Amino acid sequence: MNGLMLERGSHPVTMDALRTLPSPQILGNRHMPVRHDDFVDAIVMEVGNRNWKIESLTMGIANGGKELFGVMDLRGPEGFGADMRSLYGFRNSINQKFSRQAVAGARVMVCSNLCFSGEMFVMRRKNTIHAILSEGIAEGMDKFMGQTALLQRDVERLKNFELSDGRAKEAIFDIFNDGVLPHRLLPEVGQLYFSDDRPEDCHPRTMWGVNNACTRSIKKLPSDNSQFAHAVDIGKHFQLAMN
Repeated sequence: MNGLMLERGSHPVTMDALRTLPSPQILGNRHMPVRHDDFVDAIVMEVGNRNWKIESLTMGIANGGKELFGVMDLRGPEGFGADMRSLYGFRNSINQKFSRQAVAGARVMVCSNLCFSGEMFVMRRKNTIHAILSEGIAEGMDKFMGQTALLQRDVERLKNFELSDGRAKEAIFDIFNDGVLPHRLLPEVGQLYFSDDRPEDCHPRTMWGVNNACTRSIKKLPSDNSQFAHAVDIGKHFQLAMN
């Protein structure tokens, strides 16, 4: 999601554009859609309330504006490491396709890769819109901050997991055999990890290098939404922030 590559019918969106979208239709007695701009405004407010800073915000919409997904680059009051920046990934739908969800992540500074935790968390639901946009978002931020600390711990684990070339090939085989990534990306991952002119973040002969080859490869996928989903799948495979 370093520069939106969206499938047909999807496109990048700004906050100003979100505010021009029509109010969502209620699809049933238990359907309580939240406007995309209200959802993002609530996250922005909660981030500010916790004295975090938003470095950048990237968003896209799909299915005629019914689905929103995005990533906030965040910097905490005391920072979270020199080579990585904390991310808050989120998505919202007004068509009941999925609930309001978020995930903790990190961006590798040398290449702007996404490294997501493998565990999405759902915003707590209440009976009023006000409660959703206050208590639910606050609870989500609590989960984000806890996951962020665990994610940093797990990144260090991957960095310290050294690999022989043979073991790296086995690890890459397992990724595709388990269906974490589509098979068409196998040559891309192999090239990123093993080539002599491989990117800097793929230099380490560690499990972290394999992870970075995977997260780099998903930039070849046709949409930002699919990149988001596969980034979470990669995090799950590498057991990032799963406990």
